[in-house]
Amino acid sequence: MNWVNQLLEMPLLCGSIFIIVGFILYGYPPKKINYLYGYRTSSSMKNSEVWTFSQKYASVKMIQSGFILLVVSFAGLFLILMRIKI
Repeated sequence: MNWVNQLLEMPLLCGSIFIIVGFILYGYPPKKINYLYGYRTSSSMKNSEVWTFSQKYASVKMIQSGFILLVVSFAGLFLILMRIKI
């Protein structure tokens, strides 16, 4: 039963972290192209216009992924609680 708890806690923890980091990146995106902070790919680092767009886009996708992980975690918890009641 311990592995079930770990399967439910991991999406909850990762989802929360994704949401927090996504909001930080959305509110405070890196201003200049760098190799340390932000969404860094070879295509996103080509010019500053692409860099700015990719930072906003990646942070929105990270927030969406975090919410999906939270929903999965709560759905799994709900299913386990319903199974215990039966």
